[in-house]
Amino acid sequence: PGYGAEVAELSAELELRVGVGARVPVALRNICFDGAVRLVVTNLCAAEPGYGAVLCSLPSPPELTLDCRVAGGEVTAIPWLRSELQNSLQAALLESLAWPRRVVLPAFR
Repeated sequence: PGYGAEVAELSAELELRVGVGARVPVALRNICFDGAVRLVVTNLCAAEPGYGAVLCSLPSPPELTLDCRVAGGEVTAIPWLRSELQNSLQAALLESLAWPRRVVLPAFR
Protein backbone atom coordinates (compact mmCIF):
# COMPACT_ATOMS: atom_id res chain seq x y z
CA PRO A 1 0.00 0.00 0.00
CA GLY A 2 1.06 3.57 -0.66
CA TYR A 3 1.42 6.50 1.70
CA GLY A 4 -1.50 6.83 4.09
CA ALA A 5 -3.13 3.70 2.65
CA GLU A 6 -5.60 1.63 4.58
CA VAL A 7 -5.76 -2.12 4.04
CA ALA A 8 -9.18 -3.76 4.00
CA GLU A 9 -10.38 -7.11 2.75
CA LEU A 10 -12.99 -6.73 0.03
CA SER A 11 -14.80 -9.52 -1.79
CA ALA A 12 -17.86 -9.91 -4.01
CA GLU A 13 -20.04 -12.89 -4.84
CA LEU A 14 -21.75 -12.61 -8.23
CA GLU A 15 -23.88 -14.86 -10.37
CA LEU A 16 -23.65 -14.65 -14.17
CA ARG A 17 -26.49 -15.85 -16.35
CA VAL A 18 -25.34 -17.44 -19.58
CA GLY A 19 -27.51 -19.02 -22.22
CA VAL A 20 -31.07 -19.93 -21.29
CA GLY A 21 -31.26 -19.80 -17.51
CA ALA A 22 -27.79 -21.24 -16.84
CA ARG A 23 -26.12 -19.62 -13.82
CA VAL A 24 -22.38 -19.47 -13.24
CA PRO A 25 -21.11 -18.42 -9.79
CA VAL A 26 -18.32 -15.81 -9.87
CA ALA A 27 -16.32 -14.75 -6.79
CA LEU A 28 -13.97 -11.75 -6.69
CA ARG A 29 -11.58 -11.79 -3.72
CA ASN A 30 -8.52 -9.89 -2.52
CA ILE A 31 -9.54 -6.78 -4.45
CA CYS A 32 -6.81 -4.16 -4.06
CA PHE A 33 -7.27 -0.59 -5.27
CA ASP A 34 -4.27 1.73 -5.09
CA GLY A 35 -4.91 5.25 -6.32
CA ALA A 36 -6.25 8.69 -5.57
CA VAL A 37 -9.98 9.35 -5.21
CA ARG A 38 -11.32 12.90 -5.57
CA LEU A 39 -14.29 13.70 -3.32
CA VAL A 40 -16.10 17.03 -3.69
CA VAL A 41 -18.80 18.00 -1.20
CA THR A 42 -21.44 20.19 -2.88
CA ASN A 43 -24.44 22.29 -1.93
CA LEU A 44 -23.26 23.13 1.58
CA CYS A 45 -26.12 24.15 3.87
CA ALA A 46 -26.93 24.70 7.55
CA ALA A 47 -29.42 21.81 7.75
CA GLU A 48 -28.22 18.29 8.50
CA PRO A 49 -26.24 16.60 7.03
CA GLY A 50 -24.77 19.93 5.91
CA TYR A 51 -24.34 19.10 2.23
CA GLY A 52 -26.43 18.07 -0.76
CA ALA A 53 -24.17 15.50 -2.39
CA VAL A 54 -20.65 14.10 -2.65
CA LEU A 55 -19.06 13.85 -6.10
CA CYS A 56 -16.60 10.96 -6.47
CA SER A 57 -14.06 10.64 -9.30
CA LEU A 58 -10.57 9.33 -10.10
CA PRO A 59 -8.03 12.02 -11.08
CA SER A 60 -5.61 9.39 -12.43
CA PRO A 61 -5.80 5.67 -13.29
CA PRO A 62 -5.56 3.43 -10.19
CA GLU A 63 -3.69 0.15 -9.84
CA LEU A 64 -6.15 -2.71 -9.50
CA THR A 65 -5.45 -6.33 -8.55
CA LEU A 66 -7.83 -9.16 -7.64
CA ASP A 67 -8.41 -12.89 -7.56
CA CYS A 68 -11.36 -14.36 -9.48
CA ARG A 69 -13.04 -17.76 -9.23
CA VAL A 70 -15.55 -18.88 -11.84
CA ALA A 71 -17.60 -22.01 -11.11
CA GLY A 72 -15.14 -22.88 -8.32
CA GLY A 73 -11.98 -22.64 -10.48
CA GLU A 74 -9.23 -20.06 -9.83
CA VAL A 75 -9.32 -18.07 -13.10
CA THR A 76 -6.62 -15.63 -12.05
CA ALA A 77 -4.07 -18.42 -11.65
CA ILE A 78 -3.64 -18.21 -15.44
CA PRO A 79 -1.34 -15.16 -15.95
CA TRP A 80 -2.74 -13.86 -19.27
CA LEU A 81 -6.34 -14.27 -18.09
CA ARG A 82 -5.54 -12.47 -14.86
CA SER A 83 -4.09 -9.46 -16.72
CA GLU A 84 -7.02 -9.39 -19.18
CA LEU A 85 -9.53 -9.43 -16.33
CA GLN A 86 -7.69 -6.69 -14.43
CA ASN A 87 -7.38 -4.55 -17.57
CA SER A 88 -11.09 -4.96 -18.36
CA LEU A 89 -12.17 -4.02 -14.84
CA GLN A 90 -9.78 -1.05 -14.77
CA ALA A 91 -11.12 0.17 -18.14
CA ALA A 92 -14.71 -0.10 -16.88
CA LEU A 93 -13.78 1.75 -13.68
CA LEU A 94 -12.07 4.53 -15.62
CA GLU A 95 -14.96 4.81 -18.08
CA SER A 96 -17.38 5.65 -15.30
CA LEU A 97 -15.16 7.45 -12.77
CA ALA A 98 -12.15 9.06 -14.54
CA TRP A 99 -12.16 12.84 -14.24
CA PRO A 100 -14.19 14.74 -15.50
CA ARG A 101 -16.71 11.90 -15.14
CA ARG A 102 -17.95 11.29 -11.64
CA VAL A 103 -20.48 9.46 -9.52
CA VAL A 104 -22.94 11.63 -7.59
CA LEU A 105 -23.75 10.35 -4.10
CA PRO A 106 -26.75 12.35 -2.83
CA ALA A 107 -27.07 13.03 0.89
CA PHE A 108 -29.88 11.25 2.72
CA ARG A 109 -32.08 13.57 4.74
